[in-house]
Amino acid sequence: MKYVAVVLASAMLFMGSCSKKNEQKEELRKKDPHALRYDSLDWKADFKPMKYTQAELNDYRNKLNTYYKDFWVDGKVSGGLLVVKNGQVLLEQYQGMADERHKRPITAETPIHIASISKVFTSMAVLKLVEKGKIKLDQKVNTILEGFPYDDITVRNLLNHRSGLPNYANVLWNNKKVMMDREKPISNQDVLDIFREFDVKQIRPADKGFYYSNTNFAFLALVIEKIMKMPYPKAMKYMVFDPLEMNHTFVFEYDRDKDTVARSYK
Repeated sequence: MKYVAVVLASAMLFMGSCSKKNEQKEELRKKDPHALRYDSLDWKADFKPMKYTQAELNDYRNKLNTYYKDFWVDGKVSGGLLVVKNGQVLLEQYQGMADERHKRPITAETPIHIASISKVFTSMAVLKLVEKGKIKLDQKVNTILEGFPYDDITVRNLLNHRSGLPNYANVLWNNKKVMMDREKPISNQDVLDIFREFDVKQIRPADKGFYYSNTNFAFLALVIEKIMKMPYPKAMKYMVFDPLEMNHTFVFEYDRDKDTVARSYK
């Protein structure tokens, strides 16, 4: 009986705490509808890093240093390598050039492209919209984006690369009707406009097979912009980067960032 009383008392304290927190959130919402962002968790409270002995940390670091020397230093890789385990920085090294023409080295402060890893962040933002009831996973994209020319494609299809859409790079640069200047930055809206204007066909109907295509995430970025009523870079900062305290992460904007971000080479 004592055990039950303790559990009930704890539950009542928890519910009281939640109620107070909800009241505070409601007050905040009234003052500023955007103030809550899209946080779901108190990350610092919910994730407690494990503790390691000094011997364990030394073992990890020795193995990582061997890997770094063999594959990065001897392989003449340009880039940054940061390994963190449960809050402990085990290895942090930078080498090579951010810009060969101007002999600008890569340092801890150099912004580096993460390419398709950005799809993970876009997916997180889309699922936040689903979580908050702003959109549905199986909602048709043409009910969100005006002029979207495909009747069978859902938000889930875009996330899963099962939309059947071709890669926009192939469409824009290999199609004589749609030939684009490779030096001109292309916006996500440009992709939608061209796919509609030139009646670009799907490789297969939606949800009939997997086909990895960057086009899917160009359109998901437009979905985020439409629902959030703000540009994609600002929406990502607001929904993802700020809540996670990713203070040095941003969406690349060509005119603003082309001279500061590490250049890509092939």
